[in-house]
Amino acid sequence: MKSIISILIVLVLNILLVNCAANLNGKKGNEIIDTVYVRDTTIIAEKSVFLNATKMNVLYIGVENPVKLELSGINPDEVSVSISSPGATVRKQDDTHYLVSVTTPGEAVIDVKGDGVSKRFLYRVKRIPDPVALFSNSKGGYIGVGEIKAQIGLIAFFDAFDFEAKCDIRNFDVTRIAQRFEPVSVSNIGAAFNGNSKSLISKAKPGDTYIFSNIRVYCPSDDTYRMVNSMVFQVK
Repeated sequence: MKSIISILIVLVLNILLVNCAANLNGKKGNEIIDTVYVRDTTIIAEKSVFLNATKMNVLYIGVENPVKLELSGINPDEVSVSISSPGATVRKQDDTHYLVSVTTPGEAVIDVKGDGVSKRFLYRVKRIPDPVALFSNSKGGYIGVGEIKAQIGLIAFFDAFDFEAKCDIRNFDVTRIAQRFEPVSVSNIGAAFNGNSKSLISKAKPGDTYIFSNIRVYCPSDDTYRMVNSMVFQVK
């Protein structure tokens, strides 16, 4: 009798374990199916596109402006990107990255079309900002005699501008104000010192003041020169 009861108990326990396992497996399977179903529905139902200027929300003249497509539920191979602005071009780098070049200040419209989506994005088009003129990597202040005599010219530098752009210094004036002497000024073409500028700077002595003024630069795609900052140095 005891053996029969033991057998029945074992059978009942086995049945309970099997049912429990089946319920657990069924629940896990539903969770996975539900998750996949939700994701698939989201991808199919919500097609969207967004165009992001990866540097700033402005397109600058004279440089290649990187823009990035952010796609949802859209095949990038079926998407085209074009721009409406005189002289502007779009160059594709990969599925979502493009380089935009513009030439005319104002506004530009970028069109993104394909795979059931058509959207337009409006951007401002601006000139690149003015560079900063530097002498011995400085905009002015005190400078040693040896340091000023070692310099070979001026440079134009972009401060906090996240693009690779280069502006050329076309001309400037340099003035020496020495103690007990009248100021002497010479003009210089280009960024490097010419003979007159070198001669004037070679005379530097403690107490002298040197002024770099009328500094004009030419930047990419500009149709005219730009006047930038002047600099004043006191020789110590």
